[in-house]
Amino acid sequence: MRRRCSCRHCQELFIPNRYNRYQQRYCSKEECRRVSELEKRRKWRRKKQTDLEFRASEVKRVQEWRKKNQSRHQAQDRKQKPASQERPPAGPDPGNLSGLRDLLYRQSILLTGIASQLLAEPGMDLQGFLDRCYERGRQYQSAVHLSNSLVDELYH
Repeated sequence: MRRRCSCRHCQELFIPNRYNRYQQRYCSKEECRRVSELEKRRKWRRKKQTDLEFRASEVKRVQEWRKKNQSRHQAQDRKQKPASQERPPAGPDPGNLSGLRDLLYRQSILLTGIASQLLAEPGMDLQGFLDRCYERGRQYQSAVHLSNSLVDELYH
């Protein structure tokens, strides 16, 4: 005789699938299957909630989807709310740093590519060239900052 299990949702006894009998916790009724799916999603979200990169990528994915499907999203909002309650469109989220991280990553790749193109001497190493460029940039920035502070003192 096959082993019977109690459904977590409706508490009725059922015979689990023979290939999945140790993991199956819900019976095959439509409502119990729906509750099972909801529980799986909740468990997955709880697990992913602590992963900051995943959360940032999800926020970006949802924002892109909303931007792409804006007409559908707005039509659904209009059905739910009267026109007097429509809210203004939200601006970009200043707390979202994933776009900034991507930009900095692309810029570093671009600058490395430009530096490698500028290297005309075959014996010169790329890292040494980049280090000299970095130092030169720091010197330039400090000179610009110094000149800006002198201008501020003269005119203010």
